[in-house]
Amino acid sequence: MKKLGIIALSGLLCFSILLSGCSSGKPVPSTAPSDQPAADKLSYSDVTGEGVGVDYGFGALGFDLEKVIEHMGPENVKGLKLGVMVSQQSNNWQIMWADEFRRLADVYGFELVLLSADGDMIKEVDNLNSLVNQDVDGIIIYPQGVDSLSQTINAVSSRIPIVNAIPIPNSNVAVTINVDQKDKGRMIADHVAEDANGEEVNVMIIDWSTDMAILRDRVDGFVEQAEQYPNIHVVEEKRGGNSDEWLNVSKETLLSNEGVNCVVATYTEPMMGAYNAIQQLGLEDEVKVYGVDADEATLALLRDGKINGLHVQWPQAQAYTCLFALLCTLDGVEDVPETIYEAENYAMFYADESTADQVMKILYPNV
Repeated sequence: MKKLGIIALSGLLCFSILLSGCSSGKPVPSTAPSDQPAADKLSYSDVTGEGVGVDYGFGALGFDLEKVIEHMGPENVKGLKLGVMVSQQSNNWQIMWADEFRRLADVYGFELVLLSADGDMIKEVDNLNSLVNQDVDGIIIYPQGVDSLSQTINAVSSRIPIVNAIPIPNSNVAVTINVDQKDKGRMIADHVAEDANGEEVNVMIIDWSTDMAILRDRVDGFVEQAEQYPNIHVVEEKRGGNSDEWLNVSKETLLSNEGVNCVVATYTEPMMGAYNAIQQLGLEDEVKVYGVDADEATLALLRDGKINGLHVQWPQAQAYTCLFALLCTLDGVEDVPETIYEAENYAMFYADESTADQVMKILYPNV
């Protein structure tokens, strides 16, 4: 029923946009006239390069947001109304991502309209509709990453430029921000192999119940790389939709399959569910835990050696990159690629105090 609801709502949204004068094709920048002389325009190579842009603690991102803003005119940027949508605000990574947009809005003075779908795919459609009705100049979205939203995205993006932080099949947006999600899985597999030192490893993968493309890629990357190591075996793959489900499915699996001695989680919430199950069963010395993303709880466990490895991508850096891409689009910067990859925006961290504190300072600079 939800899928039918999304299709129906997206159809209504497209109809309402058409009534208000929606045209097809790539969005027209709202702050840079389409007849701007080519000599006065920036090219993508003018605003990117090694060593340029902000440094969140692991090196300059390579994206010169300040130069784009200078070209647009700081006062013009202050006059912008930008919409940002997250799929849920219960996810720690998205909370930090959204908080960085609040900070960037304070720094550069644009009006921010921030909406959360609270994990509801139909509400994602409603939120996009709301941003259209609020006459935002551009939209940045962190959706649930399922292709049922593509119709609505395409209807909106024909009128208002959209930057997408999660690749969605069949969607037509101005720019998609991406990282190699499979590489995250590969890096974890390599770390598991290094820790195992040739001993047999039986892995339970724990994931979200919704088939989200970026999470699937993390699993696939781990499985593919694990096949390179004859001592690593993926014996269970479990899913859940909330902390209780992850706790219970982990308990059931660990009790029914005593050979499992390693858990790999696709992000922080299932990781904590699995860790809590391990703790309650008294298996902390027998089962190692690895995962993607980090928050205060998982970093504390990494510091104490209770989580063995974390692959961390910086949400603040991705938020900055999304804003850079949207302002490039609004300013009419030439040759902006359809996909911008964050090559230096993630790393693997090991279980010790110094690395946990290093990550903590970057993710939570005000704590």
